[in-house]
Amino acid sequence: NPTPPTILVRDQHNQVVPFSRSQHYMCLESCGLSSEDAALATSQVYEQLLEEGEAEIPSSKIGHLTYRCLKKLFGNKTAHRYLVWIHYTHSGRPLILLIGGTTGCGKSTIATEVAHRLGIVRTQSTDMLREVMRMLVPEQLLPVLHTSSFSAWRKLPPQVNSSEEDLVADGYRSQAELLALPCEAVIQRALRERVSLILEGIHVHPALLNRIGDP
Repeated sequence: NPTPPTILVRDQHNQVVPFSRSQHYMCLESCGLSSEDAALATSQVYEQLLEEGEAEIPSSKIGHLTYRCLKKLFGNKTAHRYLVWIHYTHSGRPLILLIGGTTGCGKSTIATEVAHRLGIVRTQSTDMLREVMRMLVPEQLLPVLHTSSFSAWRKLPPQVNSSEEDLVADGYRSQAELLALPCEAVIQRALRERVSLILEGIHVHPALLNRIGDP
C-alpha cells in the first residue's frame, strides 16, 4: 500500500507540524470518549482530510472537522465537551484535580488513570505529605498526626456525651486540618508554576477549597 501523504497543520503560533492521528486520538480520550469511539472519530477526521487533498491546513480546520464529526457520531453533548476541552488547552491554565475518599475506594487508581489520560505528570498523595510532617514534628508535640485518620480521636482530649461517630469525625477533621497547610502549599506552587496537578488522599475534602481561593 502506498504511504498516505503527510498533512501539515499550522497552529495559532504559526508553527507547522504534521497531523498526528495518535495525538488527535489522545485528545479525544481526554474529552471522555472511550478508546473505540476516539479511534473511530480520529479515523473519520483523517479520511476527510485525505479526501480534501490539502497539503497544509490551519489547526482551526482540524477543530471544525472534529466538532462536526463528534456531533454527527455521538451528539451535541460530546461535541460541546470537545469544545470545552480545546478552550482549556488553549488557555494555558493548569488543571488542578482533587480526589478524596475513604480508604480503599480507588483514589490512587483513578488518579493514575486520569493522569495518564490527561498527560499530567505531577501527582501528590496526602499520605506522603503526612509522612513528611511526621518526620518534622515529634509525636509528643502533635500526637494526632502520628496515628491513623480513623483513630486520631483517641489522641484528642476526652469529650463527654459524644457518640463514637462524632469522636471519629472529630479526629479525622483534626488531622485533615493539620494536612490542609501542606496541601494548600502544593496546590499554590502548581498554580504559580502553571503545572497541572492531581492531589489525592483521604485528607482531601470540600473544606480544602476554601483555603485555596481564586487562582
